[in-house]
Amino acid sequence: MSKTFLIVAAALALGALLALAQPATGDRPLVPYPDGYRAWRHVGSVVNEATDKNRATTPHGTIHHLYANDLALEGLRTGAFPEGAVFVADWFSLKEKYPGGFEEGARLRLDVMVRDARFAATGGWGFDQFAGDSITARNVAPGAAPKQCFECHTRASARGYVFTRPPL
Repeated sequence: MSKTFLIVAAALALGALLALAQPATGDRPLVPYPDGYRAWRHVGSVVNEATDKNRATTPHGTIHHLYANDLALEGLRTGAFPEGAVFVADWFSLKEKYPGGFEEGARLRLDVMVRDARFAATGGWGFDQFAGDSITARNVAPGAAPKQCFECHTRASARGYVFTRPPL
C-alpha cells in the first residue's frame, strides 16, 4: 500500500471517531438528538390543558407523544433499563381546527432521556431538551436540564426513574 493511501485512511478513521465522540457543554456530556425517533414505538400521548402559566403561548394546551427505542421497550418489559435505552417526548401546542376540535400546532420542544453510565449523578440517565424543530438548540442552560429533569423523575425512582408504563 502506498504511504499516501495509509495517511488518507488514517485521517478518515480519525474523522469518523471524532464524529462519534460526544461533545460536552459546561461540565456535562451532551445528550444526542435522537435521529429517527418517530420510527420507534409510540408508547402514548398526553394532552395537557392550558394553565395560567402557559395560557398566553398555548391557549388550548399542549400534546406530547412518547416514543421508546427497542432498548427502552426491553426496560419497560423487564423493569431493568439497559445502557442505550432512550425515551423521547415530542411536545406540540394544540390549535383549534374547529369549535371543540384540536390538532397539533407548532412543535414546542423535544425532551430526551437516555440511559448512559456517564450520567451517574442523575440515576444513570441523561436528560436534555431541544428547542422547537431544532436538532441543536437547547432550551435550557448547560447543567440545568439534568438537575431539573431528574428532580421530577425521582418521583418514579421505584420504576428506574421512568414515568412511562409498558405499552399494552
